[in-house]
Amino acid sequence: MPVLSFVRVAVIDDQICEERLWVMKKQGEIRFYMCKNSHEMMIDATFEGNLSRIINHGCQPNSELQKWDGNGETGLACLQLLT
Repeated sequence: MPVLSFVRVAVIDDQICEERLWVMKKQGEIRFYMCKNSHEMMIDATFEGNLSRIINHGCQPNSELQKWDGNGETGLACLQLLT
């Protein structure tokens, strides 16, 4: 069962991520939030998104990100891990 779905965040690849990070570095921006799911899919929630944008990892993770495809769109969902 999904805990949260990513809403209003940019889904980008490695190349676009690299470009955005260089631009932010040149502008002196030190606050950003990106979450890597794979080489093809990264979440850039630096400037917008819902509560899911603050999901991060920990030493004992209790959730995982999964890629979902449907209706011609790709998304990520945060799913609770069963213990």
